Amino acid sequence: MNGTGALFCAKNLEIIIEKNALHRGFTLIELLVVATILGVLMTVAVVPILRLPKKSRNTNVPVILEQIRTALEMYRADYGFVSGSQRRS
Repeated sequence: MNGTGALFCAKNLEIIIEKNALHRGFTLIELLVVATILGVLMTVAVVPILRLPKKSRNTNVPVILEQIRTALEMYRADYGFVSGSQRRS
């Protein structure tokens, strides 16, 4: 390679580096788009998680009522009455 070829390659490299130096960061639009996409994804992920406690409470109610009914039946079987009802003589 002669001296002019090396010089030509070096100048091309300098031009490429200068162009890249001008485009280092992101634009405001790009950052806003990314923030919006992340916000939508977080909303999609968080909303179902926030609804879980309400659903679990609703599914626990029948189980708890069944446990109370069973406890009252066992009490009635042992003592013959339940508080608020008439006693057996």
